[in-house]
Amino acid sequence: MTLVLTLLLLAQPTQPPTEEVTVESVKAEFCGAVTRQSEANRAKWPMKQGKYTTWVGFEVSCADRTITTVDTYDADVSSLKVGWRELLQAQWEKRMCDPEDWPTMKELDWTLVRSVTFRSGENVQFRTQCENLPPRDGPAQ
Repeated sequence: MTLVLTLLLLAQPTQPPTEEVTVESVKAEFCGAVTRQSEANRAKWPMKQGKYTTWVGFEVSCADRTITTVDTYDADVSSLKVGWRELLQAQWEKRMCDPEDWPTMKELDWTLVRSVTFRSGENVQFRTQCENLPPRDGPAQ
């Protein structure tokens, strides 16, 4: 019986599913500013961990509004179960601390970003040491 169960488990496909969100044009009001995501922006955050491209849909909770946007990461979907929250947290901390990494977003007031809610319903609250710092280029317009 154990052998049959083992064979059945081995016969299951191992390729993880890829969650895709089709987006024609990514343009979102983001905590008081308007930004467009481009291939150049995506290239600034290369993640060569795997061969799957995952579209991540999320909502960003700002001080006075909640918007929905989409970001994309080239990552092995199977790795998202382990360390994905920590990786995302680290990336957002870097963006908040050093928004100049994203030239089209450097005018944003990253201190207004509070949390991200994924389409799956999972919510990630962001806490960073940069949260109380003023924006580098003045307040968001």
